[in-house]
Amino acid sequence: MRSIAERRELEREAFAAAMTDQLTGFTNRAAFVAMLDHLARQGTNGCLVLIDLDRFRAINLRHGHEAGDRLLTTFAGLLRRITRSQHILSRIDGESFAVILPGESVAAGMRLGEAIGLALAEIARDAMPEELPFTASIGVAALERNRDATLRTAELAVTEAKARGRGRVATCPPRRMRLFWRWRG
Repeated sequence: MRSIAERRELEREAFAAAMTDQLTGFTNRAAFVAMLDHLARQGTNGCLVLIDLDRFRAINLRHGHEAGDRLLTTFAGLLRRITRSQHILSRIDGESFAVILPGESVAAGMRLGEAIGLALAEIARDAMPEELPFTASIGVAALERNRDATLRTAELAVTEAKARGRGRVATCPPRRMRLFWRWRG
């Protein structure tokens, strides 16, 4: 009996490790994609906040990967403080993060994005006053019935934020999405 319980515990731990980003403790890309897919299939209302840390590679090159890792863990702590317990936090790539806000509007996502930007500016001012500005380009999109459509809209919003000069929060207006699809043919 004891060995079955031990095995189940080990399996649970292995599953958790496979779905967790080791540096931040957030869910990883695989878990994020599975959750986003599940929410899309369920037709859950809400929004996605996609965060791309600006000029992160330059910071890694100038100060080393250890400094970059410290910055990522500091940013993860900032996200934990700013978000609510029902928000789903993920690190989806090296310097890219996502927050899923189930049941919340795009306006709520924009407010969260603005709060993240302000908090990040404060951290950057204290940590690296003479260095490159440490900012994030943030895109917000409504959860759609299709995971890929939600991600595409959020990524276009991040691109819009970067195009406006980085360190911004943006959504992708429907007009821009129509232009994107016409361009892709």
